Amino acid sequence: MNVLHDGPVPEGLRLEELSNIRAKFIAECDWDSLQNAKDSFRKRDIVFHNCHKSDEVVLWNSFELFDQLHLLQLLDCFAYKQEVSQRLSIIFIDEYLWQATSESQLERLGKREPVSEKQLVLGQLSWTAFTAPTPELMLELMQECTSVLPFLQNALFRLFEEFPAEWSGLPRTEHCILEQV
Repeated sequence: MNVLHDGPVPEGLRLEELSNIRAKFIAECDWDSLQNAKDSFRKRDIVFHNCHKSDEVVLWNSFELFDQLHLLQLLDCFAYKQEVSQRLSIIFIDEYLWQATSESQLERLGKREPVSEKQLVLGQLSWTAFTAPTPELMLELMQECTSVLPFLQNALFRLFEEFPAEWSGLPRTEHCILEQV
């Protein structure tokens, strides 16, 4: 599982280059073997590069930080694939994807909307800010209107909670773990 908010996500890399860096990180964390991680990324990258053969590409996206960061990466990549971006649609889900019933998924599929130019541009700007070596661009982004990606603002706020807190020196996740002990 590629948890983008944990580990290196350097700026300016092609999809395959970033996939290799992420696979190494996943293996170093013992979340998977290097070979399995590389194979998983290779399969994902092939699907991405072949999506131009599809009549439509539908992005299912929830409010979670995990999903939001993957959405930003996809929007950034799709912005450079004009032949796909014109057949790209999105569904925003305000619950966990695994909680959605088959009926609600079908209903949502019927309400999907084409991805707009504003969404593509905001996705690119946000991905650039996320992959920047320092958080200043993300801070600037938090001051902007991000309503075309309705869950982005809260996701950015959640991401900033993973920086060490001034009062404890701990990120939110570590603080929550210590509270449980």
